[in-house]
Amino acid sequence: MALWHSRRSEGAVLLRQLSYENCSLCPVVEFAMPAPKSSASAVAHWTKSLRIVSFVLTIWFVLSLGCGVLFREFLDANLPNIGGAPFGFWMAQQGAIIGFLCLLVFYMVLMNRLDNQYGYDEGPQQ
Repeated sequence: MALWHSRRSEGAVLLRQLSYENCSLCPVVEFAMPAPKSSASAVAHWTKSLRIVSFVLTIWFVLSLGCGVLFREFLDANLPNIGGAPFGFWMAQQGAIIGFLCLLVFYMVLMNRLDNQYGYDEGPQQ
């Protein structure tokens, strides 16, 4: 069981994990979190991050259920075969996975930009 101790340093909150016993095997974990922002800025950041999450989840839904199940016949009839398989089948089996990976990278880029815009960036790594 661990306790969390926090102290302010240079505008950031440093958290340090302290164990109950002074054990040499127990690691001490220390990382910096950004200082709390104004409430208006925090609300604006939260609102924009919810918009990004909603957009990403909509694309995820279309990729998973839409391309694999709902629009399969349309994709099979109107798009070329890939590797000898109809496009709808390929999209359900392989394309959705590739789409999810691209979606993860896209989400990472959007959230990093948003965090940098509102001052929640991680800063240089040590």
